[in-house]
Amino acid sequence: ENPVRTSHGDERIVAFNNTLLIGSNNRIEGVLFSGEDISDRKGLESQLQQSQKMEAIGTLAGGIAHDFNNILGIILGNAELAMDDVPDWNPARANLEEIKTGSLRAKDVVRQLLSFSRKTELYRKPIEMNPIVQESIKLLRASIPATIEIRLNIPKDMVAIKADPTQIHQVLINLCTNAAHAMEKNGGILEISLEQLELAEKEILDNDGLKPGAHIKLTVKDTGHGMEKDVAERIFDPYFTTKDVGKGTGMGLAVVHGIVQGHKGSISVESMPGRGTTFILLFPMVEIGKAEKLERTEKTITGNERILFVDDEATMVDLNRQRLVRLGYNVIGKTDPS
Repeated sequence: ENPVRTSHGDERIVAFNNTLLIGSNNRIEGVLFSGEDISDRKGLESQLQQSQKMEAIGTLAGGIAHDFNNILGIILGNAELAMDDVPDWNPARANLEEIKTGSLRAKDVVRQLLSFSRKTELYRKPIEMNPIVQESIKLLRASIPATIEIRLNIPKDMVAIKADPTQIHQVLINLCTNAAHAMEKNGGILEISLEQLELAEKEILDNDGLKPGAHIKLTVKDTGHGMEKDVAERIFDPYFTTKDVGKGTGMGLAVVHGIVQGHKGSISVESMPGRGTTFILLFPMVEIGKAEKLERTEKTITGNERILFVDDEATMVDLNRQRLVRLGYNVIGKTDPS
C-alpha cells in the first residue's frame, strides 16, 4: 500500500500486487502487476479506528469523573456545612471559602470530563440556533483582538435543533476561541455559518451516528496558521494541546466532541498548514414551530416530610442527612437498600 500522486495533484492510496506467472516448465515467464485504489476504504478504516479510540477514552474518562465526583461532593458538602456553623469573624471561614472555591473549580473539570464521555444528563429541547450564535459572538467580540474580523453568515429564516443551549453555547465559544488563538499574531477572518441541508443515505456513511434527513450545518472557519495532518488527527484527544504551558488544558475540543456526539451530531475538521482551519458540525434539524425558549428557576426547597436517603457511601449518607435535616426534613439515612 503506497501513496500515489495523480496528474491532478491529489494523493491516493493504492494497493499494489505482483504475481509471478509460472509456465508449464516451472519457469517464470512474467509478472502480473496490478494496483487498486483503496483510498476510500482506508479513510473509512481510519474513521472507525478514531471512533473506537474516542469511545474507549470516553469510557475511561467517565469512570474517573464519576468516582471523583463522589469525593468532591463529600469535600464541598462538608465545607458548606462547616460554613453554616462558623461565624464571619472567625479566620477559619476564609479557609472554608477557599475550599469551596477550589471544589467548585474542580466540579467544572469533572463536568468537562463527563461532557466528553457523554455521561451527563442533557437538558435538550428544540431551540433556535440563530440567537445562540449571535449571543456567543457578542460575548467573544470583547475578548477577541480587533485585528480579527468576525463574519456571520446565518440565514434570516430561523433554524432549530434539539439541544441543551448551554452546551451548544460552550461548543461555539470553544471553537471560536481556538480560531482566535490561531490568528492572534497576524489577525485574520473568523467566519461562522449556518445552513440547512438534506443528508442522503450515501452521505452519512462517512459520518458516524447520523441518520438521513434534514440537518443544520454549523461551520467555524479561520484564516490562521492551520495544522499538520498528524495534529488534526489528534485534536479531539483529551489533554492533547499545541498551546504553550499555562495557555490551555487540552480538554476543550475533547469536550466539544463529546457534546456534539451526545446531541446525535457529528464534527469534522479540515486544515492545512498556512491555509487555516474549518470545523464542520452537523445536527439533526427539528421543526421551527417546536422550538421554545428555555427558562430555569432555582430555589431552595424546605419542608417537614420524612425522607429515606440511601447511598452506598456512608459519608455521603451522613452528609446529605445533615443537609436535609437543616432544611426541616425528618431524614432516615441508610447504606443498605434492603
